[in-house]
Amino acid sequence: MLFFISMLIACVFSWFCAKPLKKYSSMFYIIGAILTVIMCILGQMHLQTASIITNMINLFHKGTLACAFWCVVAGIGALPNGSVAIKKLMPIRGELSIFSAIITLSHVITYGMIYLQRLLNGRSADLNFILTCIISLLLLIIMIPLTILSFKTIRKKLNAKTWKKIQRLAYLFYAFIYAHVMIIYIPRAKLNREGSLFSIMIYTAVFASYAIFRVRKEFIKKQKPENKILLNIICTAVLVIVTASMGLVSRVKENPLETAEQITIEPTTEFSTIIPETTQQIIATTKANFTQTENLETENITEISEISTTITETAETKITSNTSSAITETTTVASIIISEQNDSMPTQKETENTIIENIENDEPIAQQEPEYNEPELIITEPEPIITEPETEPPVNTIYNDGVYTAEEFGYDSMVTITITIENDIITDMTATCNESDMYYFEEAYPVIKNRILNSQTPEVDTVSGSTYSSNAIIIGVQKALESARK
Repeated sequence: MLFFISMLIACVFSWFCAKPLKKYSSMFYIIGAILTVIMCILGQMHLQTASIITNMINLFHKGTLACAFWCVVAGIGALPNGSVAIKKLMPIRGELSIFSAIITLSHVITYGMIYLQRLLNGRSADLNFILTCIISLLLLIIMIPLTILSFKTIRKKLNAKTWKKIQRLAYLFYAFIYAHVMIIYIPRAKLNREGSLFSIMIYTAVFASYAIFRVRKEFIKKQKPENKILLNIICTAVLVIVTASMGLVSRVKENPLETAEQITIEPTTEFSTIIPETTQQIIATTKANFTQTENLETENITEISEISTTITETAETKITSNTSSAITETTTVASIIISEQNDSMPTQKETENTIIENIENDEPIAQQEPEYNEPELIITEPEPIITEPETEPPVNTIYNDGVYTAEEFGYDSMVTITITIENDIITDMTATCNESDMYYFEEAYPVIKNRILNSQTPEVDTVSGSTYSSNAIIIGVQKALESARK
């Protein structure tokens, strides 16, 4: 978004300040130098300002304004010959390039000190950081001589052909600018950083437009086609394809989920290789229990059958004596024996009822009509299930439970901190920001988070080399805790 705003500023400035810049070029150079010094000082102070002022400072610090001016300088060369725009802007191309170089110094100094400090601190350097440093050095090596040769007094001392050959290095300079930007923004876009993908699309559209229409201009100059409609359609199509392709390359990559149709099992694959180990153990235990239950049931049925035979013989003996007390005694013995069997077997009760019915239906017993007392069944009550009482939250708590958010200014942007509190315990913590150089925030955040969660207090040490980001996270947690206080 900053680059889009910068392009508007650069285009408006170049169009409406063309004549003053040509006539009072020295004054514009001094103004540019003063702005560069002010922005460099503000960059070292890391002041928290209003959002609109912060964005204005970032236009210089992040180099978006300088890049926009370089795009205007390059775009002038791609304008159609004889057009109103080229007649107005071509005469100030040299002065505009000098002004752009002066504005660029604010970005070079600010980030040069950051990168130098990072190297001196012995921080690990990834591939993107190394490439950024190399390309930045190449850009400086190209920009400085081209800027010096753009001054009129020096330009007049050189042969026109020699000067023109040297100025061709500008094409390499523009290419390095685009490569520098992509190395920074593509990794951010893949991490779904806010605004990164949009920035890539805007940068690509602008630089691709210059390259395509610069080639178009040379083609028209050499081939001189009568009909330019088809050529314009082709150029526009190429521009759309290139911009869309960079957007697709830079988007967040997601691992596709496997569907049921994609998961196939070979017929020869053993069952144990498909089911996890824990599941296999559960299945094996269940099979063993089931087998043990079947064996136990078979043994119980055999014992009950033997008991039934014994009871029948005993009952017949007692019946011949025609005494009702014998029947009562026999049935009581049967009930005691049966109750001692495994209560979990459903066939035991049915067997007991069958035995009692056989005794009651016997003919001698029916003739004498003895007094029958139903046997008492011994019922084993299940053991009570003891459940642990739920832990009640402490009564005297300091903070309210919930999620609380606070903001604090970090290196050059606001850092948003969110904490989750439960029973006066910080259970979770997150922090996000959109700093120009995320390296220091990414170095500080995991360390500070671990320290705060372990100690349950924001009073922790900062991370060396990432002081601004560390302080922002710590102060943000303190603010969030204050808002959660009862």
